[in-house]
Amino acid sequence: MGVSFHGPSRIPSCFFVLIMLCFFNGQLEVYCKSTIEPCDGSDTCNAMVGYNLHTDLKISEVASRFKVDPVAPLGVNGIDVSYPDVENQILPTKYFLRVPVTCNCVNGLRQCSSVTYKVRASDTLYNIANSVFGGLVTAEQVRVVNCISDPNLIDMGQSLTIPLPCSCFNGTDNGLPTIYLSYVVQPEDTLAGLGVKYGTTIIDLMTVNALGAAAIKAGDIIVVPLGALPALKELPASIGKLGLLEFLDISLCEDLKELPQEIGQLKQLKYFDMRECSRLRRLPKSVCELSSLKHVICDEKIRHLWLQVKASFVPDLRVEIVEPQFTLDWLDD
Repeated sequence: MGVSFHGPSRIPSCFFVLIMLCFFNGQLEVYCKSTIEPCDGSDTCNAMVGYNLHTDLKISEVASRFKVDPVAPLGVNGIDVSYPDVENQILPTKYFLRVPVTCNCVNGLRQCSSVTYKVRASDTLYNIANSVFGGLVTAEQVRVVNCISDPNLIDMGQSLTIPLPCSCFNGTDNGLPTIYLSYVVQPEDTLAGLGVKYGTTIIDLMTVNALGAAAIKAGDIIVVPLGALPALKELPASIGKLGLLEFLDISLCEDLKELPQEIGQLKQLKYFDMRECSRLRRLPKSVCELSSLKHVICDEKIRHLWLQVKASFVPDLRVEIVEPQFTLDWLDD
């Protein structure tokens, strides 16, 4: 799954790597490299962050931490959505999850700006950054974005904005649709190993991250293109069990030919991204039961299917068309 935008096949020249200082209780600890993408405007994209659990957590707890729908991490991590009470299944310490996030443009830099954290007893900025959020952010970044003058003085119950890293790069890598994963390098990682793990090459990882040499170290945050992820060929009937699902993204599922009747059981569904699902020939009658649906993104080839739904059953539905050049137009008729 992913979001495709028109853009160059390589990273723009304004891309750079920012060298950040990592602090421990106000003391300089190490230099960490973090891949940063400059931006302008207010456009967004789908992205992912890689999260290593610092303790045992339920899937729903992870989702709450990153302010995403509880089912959002399931499909991208190969977790069976039909498993009973799947959102409350406990994942073990050090389990690695890819978490889908929305990547915004904030003060000229790409960032996931929707995540907040409420301070608990005995928390420190260092603990919040490196344990609670797995090193995806530094204590100094949290201090600066929250205008904290003394990093040793934070109050229990205080709400902190957590500026998570993310990247869009026009949604392409070598001219192909891509979602980018912000990944915290682990002690055992090498570029060669990450290339094998994520289906890319050392050269591609070096280019995307503007690395002059194939050298990374623990704590660095790099971006990994995930364009090689397989697309869904069918949606399981068990998706109907996800009655609280509000956002569903099946974009880039080019081999998807039909939706299950059970899709109509998603009574809370508000946003449905179906861009580049151009082989879909019909919608099940049950889509007329999606009373909460407000926004659909799709291709020109299947817009007539959703316009029929809009005209007959869901008059307030907004149908957003993705043109061949990957620009977006709104249809209000």
